[in-house]
Amino acid sequence: MVLVWEDLHWCDPSSWEVLEMLAPVSNEVPLLLLCAARLEDNRLLEGLQKNDGRYVRHIIRLLPLTRDESGLLIQQLLKIENFPAGMRELILNRAEGNPFFVEELLRSLIDAGAIVLRGDRAAATREIDAMEIPETLQGVLAARIDRLPPDNKQTLQRASVIGRIFQRRVLAYIYEQRAKHRLEASLGELQRREFIQSREQQASETAGLEEGEYIFKHAITHDVAYDSMLFARRKELHQLAAEAIEALFPGRLEELSATLGYHYERAEAAERAIFYLGRAGERAKATFANAEAIAFYESAIGQITRAGDGQFRESGLRLNEGLGDVLTLAGRHEEARDAFGRAQILAGNADPISRSRLYRKIGFSHSLQRHFAETAREFDMADQELGEPGDAAAPDWWEEKVQIQLERMHLFYWQGMVTEMRELAGQCRGR
Repeated sequence: MVLVWEDLHWCDPSSWEVLEMLAPVSNEVPLLLLCAARLEDNRLLEGLQKNDGRYVRHIIRLLPLTRDESGLLIQQLLKIENFPAGMRELILNRAEGNPFFVEELLRSLIDAGAIVLRGDRAAATREIDAMEIPETLQGVLAARIDRLPPDNKQTLQRASVIGRIFQRRVLAYIYEQRAKHRLEASLGELQRREFIQSREQQASETAGLEEGEYIFKHAITHDVAYDSMLFARRKELHQLAAEAIEALFPGRLEELSATLGYHYERAEAAERAIFYLGRAGERAKATFANAEAIAFYESAIGQITRAGDGQFRESGLRLNEGLGDVLTLAGRHEEARDAFGRAQILAGNADPISRSRLYRKIGFSHSLQRHFAETAREFDMADQELGEPGDAAAPDWWEEKVQIQLERMHLFYWQGMVTEMRELAGQCRGR
């Protein structure tokens, strides 16, 4: 079996964990891992070479194209033999062996009418010295986007707000009503100019696309299109994109909570962002995707902090407690206790069960580090907050009480306190 991991420099933490788990298996079964990443990102080599390099068999470093190779690329892209020498030198000097830069610079010159194709020949229509050519790849892409007809440019910009992969249905929803009839033609023109691709084009980037989905041909193209809009306009479109997803996929809101949280966060719609980012954190937590869960919780808490004025107090309590749970699972105990501490402040005069639970969780965090005195202190506080059951204690009261005693039993066990374990067991039987 061959597993190919492209663009590993964008890999999320959970996928990194999967890769690190698979690497040793490749020594035992017929499994080949092919990983492509940018040279400036060394996590791949550091991660897989930490076991004396046993899992990395070959490293192939792709160097910049030579001038001859870049010249050959120009011929292959245009399918011509004759190309103006001066223009060729300009492209080679500016691109410095970057094939994507060669490709985009060539398209930019053709779009601008600086190069015209006549049969098997290309001709320059103006003097090289008179041309204003951007120095960077991003500048070349920005120039190409600026030269698009208004409808096409707006389509590309709206699509960039949805994401590098975007759905026609969502794009149509946020499109201006008076221009919707031109959307299909605009998408077709953007494909022809190779800004975007669809599944029908059968490229490696489109293999996982569904019907009606498109992808920006390159991530840099997406970023440049996105950055070409004013902040206020992006904010407005993120709001529309989130509303479109809610309207078009009402049965998948839980599944799409991370996407919705992202859009509402960018739209600065705090209440909806907090809700969906919190749900995304809970989903990630349930699947032990700890790094992602922490990021979602922290983003949601950041929204609450920015809102200020004591807004979203209840959400803040819940989110900080959830963050503390995941940080505990991740072994980041001091940070976990900080999160539980913030939740305690927000709890204020909340119900005793909630206050008790937070003390217990702080105690449990201490117990994992064998801080036995601190653990006992927090468990005592948890019992004190919970108080006595009364005549009609709710099931959740008893659930918390039992949980405290179970964790206290573990505390005694780790300290070899057998007598105390027996006494606690007797007290529980007496209940």
